[in-house]
Amino acid sequence: MKFSLSWLSEHIELLPNTNTEIISNSLTNLGLEVEAVLDSSEQLKGFIIAKIIEITPHPNADKLNICKVEIGDKKLSVVCGATNVRNGLKVVFAPIGVTIPLNGLVLKRKDIRGFTGEGMLCSAEELCLEEKSNGIIELTEDAPVGNIYADWVGLSDPIFEIGLTPNRGDCASVLGIARELASIGLGKLKNNTKEAIKGNYKSPIEWNIKLDSKNKSACPYVVGRHFKGLKNIESPDWLKKRLKSIGLKPISALVDLTNFITFDLGRPLHVFDAQKLSGNLCIRMGISGEKILALDGKNYNLDEKIMMISDSDNAVSIAGVMGGEDSSCDENTTEMFLESAYFNPKNVTTSGRSLNIQSDARYRFERGVDPTFVDEGVNIMTHLVKAICGGEVSELVTAGKINLKKRQVQYSYSEVNKLGGIEVDKNKQDEILKSLGFQIENKGDKANLLIPHWRHDVKDEIDIVEEVIRIYGYDNLKEFPLSYSSNNKNAVLSFDEYRNRLISQALIKRGLYESVTFSFISLKDHQLYSDNDILVELDNPISEDLSIMRQSLLPNLINNFIKNYNKGLNNSGLYEVGPIYLGSGEKEQISCSAGIRSGAVTERHWAIKDREFDIYDSKKDAYKALEAGGINLSSIKLNTTVPKWYHPGRAASITLGKNLLGYFGELHPKYSEIYGMRIMCFELFHNQFPKTNKKKFNKEYVTYSLMPIKRDFAFITDMDIPADDLVKSVKKSLSNLNNIKILNVNLFDVYEKELSVSKQKSLALEVMLQPIEKTLTDIQIKEISNTIVESVKKDTNAILRD
Repeated sequence: MKFSLSWLSEHIELLPNTNTEIISNSLTNLGLEVEAVLDSSEQLKGFIIAKIIEITPHPNADKLNICKVEIGDKKLSVVCGATNVRNGLKVVFAPIGVTIPLNGLVLKRKDIRGFTGEGMLCSAEELCLEEKSNGIIELTEDAPVGNIYADWVGLSDPIFEIGLTPNRGDCASVLGIARELASIGLGKLKNNTKEAIKGNYKSPIEWNIKLDSKNKSACPYVVGRHFKGLKNIESPDWLKKRLKSIGLKPISALVDLTNFITFDLGRPLHVFDAQKLSGNLCIRMGISGEKILALDGKNYNLDEKIMMISDSDNAVSIAGVMGGEDSSCDENTTEMFLESAYFNPKNVTTSGRSLNIQSDARYRFERGVDPTFVDEGVNIMTHLVKAICGGEVSELVTAGKINLKKRQVQYSYSEVNKLGGIEVDKNKQDEILKSLGFQIENKGDKANLLIPHWRHDVKDEIDIVEEVIRIYGYDNLKEFPLSYSSNNKNAVLSFDEYRNRLISQALIKRGLYESVTFSFISLKDHQLYSDNDILVELDNPISEDLSIMRQSLLPNLINNFIKNYNKGLNNSGLYEVGPIYLGSGEKEQISCSAGIRSGAVTERHWAIKDREFDIYDSKKDAYKALEAGGINLSSIKLNTTVPKWYHPGRAASITLGKNLLGYFGELHPKYSEIYGMRIMCFELFHNQFPKTNKKKFNKEYVTYSLMPIKRDFAFITDMDIPADDLVKSVKKSLSNLNNIKILNVNLFDVYEKELSVSKQKSLALEVMLQPIEKTLTDIQIKEISNTIVESVKKDTNAILRD
């Protein structure tokens, strides 16, 4: 939001000696952060008004001219390539030594095809007065040659630029800014109310609102007025200066006035060339297949979600977003129809996002405009049009009805101290609230407050407390140390939060990088990673590609990983701990963890053999996360039932009893084709983890004084017996012995070639045994080995291979 100091002064009579610094600090303290204060007079102080008195072609360049310009009693020559140079034209001249605002370069003498100029003629783009411009600036005949350009054109007026938060739509206007400054006593608001103008004929165009019950609230009220006998002339200087000061390019009086009122009063309006319309105007929802050529020169396809304004033949405007080119006003317009409406923010947002259109009207409607200003906006526009363009005006035509009843909130004066920690006198609170436009009905220590129509962000008592503290001043908040009691042993983190943190730490130790992604994904990603028809769709998504609540952490993780990969950031993998949404209910929001890996395990090296990440890496990631979450790995089971996005032969699900803890493995080959790489991943569902009373899930670190013993076992077993069953059987076999502990069981070989005929396979296990009290004898080791063999045979029917 931009505005100039003189523009602001049209709405508020500032206190004497109020300078830009005071205004800037005051706005920032009010929560309207001032991002910049631009003083163009300082930036453009070296640029001078000059007059072209002679033009000759450059002898060595076809598209360049040598222009002789007059600057007071001096005559200088410059090289210029602009196509609009001509004798007698008054221009902006930059002498040697000035800094060009567009690029920050100091202008120096430079040979251009054998001719050295003594300066340059400037375009509006080079002076940062317009985003784009064709040719040099053309000044009017009354421009005083030799004077400083910024002083003559009024650019010595400081420009404020503030960053508005989405909830403060009431401050998307100069009037709204003035209201804020008046509330803290920095000045007094001016009464700019205009006398209502009555029309002297009946409008030939009327309004209709044709919205079904589903979309009835999309536009509750609209006003229009017909104008005839107009002259859509060039805007007067005061209007052009206002628009140029905030970076808008003047077009014509009618169009410029709608832009002016949008920024001045926060009231978007739209003007139609009445002679380009057919019949009456109607507000309705779009029709699938319908098209419109908008003012930005682009064609848009419409549908039933987009609110339209149409005449009897075609769509003429995207309601609240942008008008149509075919019904726009131009220099030939003599009849105009003015539209002022109250559009529902949700519907305007839906239309704008669906079509990907940004506009000043949309910006204000989707943040909320003053519903009581619909009629007044038409009246103010009428005064300005008659003053600039002349003509006659019709009676007002309306459709619908708007609810002007003010919203109420019950407020307790003690809440400021209770929630804000400061004492503010009741009378002072009343003074603050009245200055903000609230109406107060006192009831002792409480009050019934009527909220101003323009404050859509104020809804509850807590909002009133914030308003009081904001105006009273955040600087008045007192600092004091937080009380601490050593007897307070309440946990800061909940059980789930603490477990999530342990899982996150475990995955970091595995070399994964944490990623925090949006909780929403595209419909395409949802369809890839969902096995059901449940769709949790957002009513007001930040974009069409982020409209569905995720049912898996994988899509966003993979998209982030691929973005990093494409930018050359080849990290080993990513993980995330966060919620997924299996439905719209609170209990259907569950905490999960997921991780992905892809590519080479190590960097290329002549002495190291390359290895790609495989499913065993993702299995190890999942197991470490399970251990950190308090799961006993000896109790879990694996099976091959996995969702559609996993590889049918290189993935497994993890279960604990009847509970599905998660999945790990490689993505399905079809997904590898989509992403252009093989991806290993895992997903864990924390709500399926059993709860434990343990304060810590970490394993206790134990040291041993005796050397461990390694023994290898090769078992022949049926083809369908998982190796994990043998590993668990080995671990279980020695659980009753106190003098020995199994440190690790590792599967190091699988052999099937000569045994496949008999539907058998050979599994080789390495078992690491740790003596506890004393070194084991050969006899003891043999007894332990026999115990392992017997346990495996009993549990899996596997026998020791000869």
